[in-house]
Amino acid sequence: MLRFRRHSVGRLLAINPVDPRSREFTLREPQTSIGSNESNDVVVRDPTVSKQHAILKRRRRRWELVDANSSNGTFLGDSRITDRPTSLADGQEIRFGGARFVFRETRLAASQREAPARRPRKKSAFSLRTASALVVLALVVGFAVTQYLSYLNYKRSREHALSTQADASAEPSVASPNATHATSELNKGSALSSKANAPASHAP
Repeated sequence: MLRFRRHSVGRLLAINPVDPRSREFTLREPQTSIGSNESNDVVVRDPTVSKQHAILKRRRRRWELVDANSSNGTFLGDSRITDRPTSLADGQEIRFGGARFVFRETRLAASQREAPARRPRKKSAFSLRTASALVVLALVVGFAVTQYLSYLNYKRSREHALSTQADASAEPSVASPNATHATSELNKGSALSSKANAPASHAP
């Protein structure tokens, strides 16, 4: 037969709370300080409660209450307790000065305890799969950039060749001065030859 270790959780239930926030307190730690000062584990905002009023301790399977030299005293039922530990039982009334509480104890099985928070494991910055994916991505991007730059260079070269061809076809043909002079001389010689060969006209 499987046996579970028992673990008790104590609670303080306020009977006449001055502050609504002081209605119920859950006691989970081995030792709980009680008082009106904010540094306590259980803060009871009541003018009759001392700054450091009492201490609740859990020892093995029982709870104990100790007064911390309070001004208005700590009472278990009608009996005032001192700085000597006094055992508590489920359902007993506790009074810190004028603040009245009922102590309740709940037994929990080990399976119902709060599991301690585990620190998350540190993950490596890059796993092997992530590194491989990054390498492949870098190669793909590099190839795409190279192809794009090659296309730009080809486009520029093509545009330059077309521009040069268009400029060459648009220029008019200009004859050289020597050729013009030779043509003029040739025309003059042809005119003189024509005059020499023409028959002389006779006067009537």
